[in-house]
Amino acid sequence: MFKKNWPILIAGSVLICFAVFLYYLYSKSPTYNWSQNYNQSSDSPYGNELLFELSKGLFPEKEFTKIEEPLRYNSEFNTIKSKNNIYFYSGYSFVPDRSTIASLNDFLRKGNQVFIASNEISDYFLDSILRYEFTSVMSSSNALSAMQCMQYSVQLIHPELILKIKPVIQLKFLEAYIPMQAGYFSEDFFENQSLNILDYDYYQIGNLELSNNEKYTNYIKIKVGEGWLHLYSSPLVFTNYYLSKKEVFDYAQKVFLHLEPGNIYWHVNTYASEGATDNQIAKSESPFEVLLSLRSFRYAWYSFFGAVILFSIFCFKRRQRSIPVLENNKNTSIEFAQTITKLYLADGNHKNIAEQKFRYFFNFVRTKFGINLKNNSEDDKTRLAYLSKMPIEKVEKIVLNYTKIKSLPDTTAEELNDSVVLINEFYKNSK
Repeated sequence: MFKKNWPILIAGSVLICFAVFLYYLYSKSPTYNWSQNYNQSSDSPYGNELLFELSKGLFPEKEFTKIEEPLRYNSEFNTIKSKNNIYFYSGYSFVPDRSTIASLNDFLRKGNQVFIASNEISDYFLDSILRYEFTSVMSSSNALSAMQCMQYSVQLIHPELILKIKPVIQLKFLEAYIPMQAGYFSEDFFENQSLNILDYDYYQIGNLELSNNEKYTNYIKIKVGEGWLHLYSSPLVFTNYYLSKKEVFDYAQKVFLHLEPGNIYWHVNTYASEGATDNQIAKSESPFEVLLSLRSFRYAWYSFFGAVILFSIFCFKRRQRSIPVLENNKNTSIEFAQTITKLYLADGNHKNIAEQKFRYFFNFVRTKFGINLKNNSEDDKTRLAYLSKMPIEKVEKIVLNYTKIKSLPDTTAEELNDSVVLINEFYKNSK
């Protein structure tokens, strides 16, 4: 029965082992979230852990505060008296509510700074900040223009800040680059926000450049009251994947040169999902999670393993009479050799045994090294010692014992034993 079904048994065993191996591999190996999450505590490729640590060290002599709740609940932020403090936000979209806008408006006009790095910035937020004396309808529409591209490079406009190597930004998913949405400030933006009409001081600080050499503004700085509003439309640049590269890190440091030293208030990203669903990459899942999510495949998978288990339980038992094991014939060569040895010893003819031993030894030396040691030539002994890597004294002693045994009418047991020990040592240690 076993012989008939052994291919099935082997195949089932291999499949089970392979499944266990895959489960162990994917359960123990690290998986990365390749979505644009911009989370300050995430070490995933598009998280902001490195940016968070970099921000802590921007101004070591100043304080760094992480704000996790809405601004209206943070009394420290709303009662700031000093100037040049920095509100810092990084995320895919920035769509604050009315209370947050009111807090930031007051924060700016006290002489502080707001830095927002986002692909999408609420049009209502900008209207409320730049034209706060006008009423506007609450809206989540994006004030920035957007385009689809495969890659772009970022650079600062000021000649002294231009990097020799332009950081190239591409949205990567595992080993493949995919199209992405890039936000920028179009010419219509300045007109729509009435920056020229309202006589705002503003500066175009940086741009992004496509492969066809077209350039678009991605970083502007606007004077609001006594403070400055920094708007940056390429937050992907500040993610872990790119900040780990030297040229991007150098670029980020030069971007932050435009901030006046002050206490930093990092607002935890609470708007990551706003407007980002069409642009984010699905969270990484293990292959088993994907396959078992399909109902038909899941039932087929369970049925297969159920069948293997049932077969293992009911069909592994032998159904035929066991075949008796026939013992192999014993090798009696050793016993024969021992018997012959006892006969020689009983006869007491030690010289005959010694001569036989030396005859085999000389034949071994002649076959392996091509030397006839019976001639008792000094050159032959020296050459044998050199080829066999044995001390010359050992070789001379073997030849001396042979000469002695050959010349005497009889040989003692001690002389025989000494000769056998020397010859066996030569066999064992010669090269």
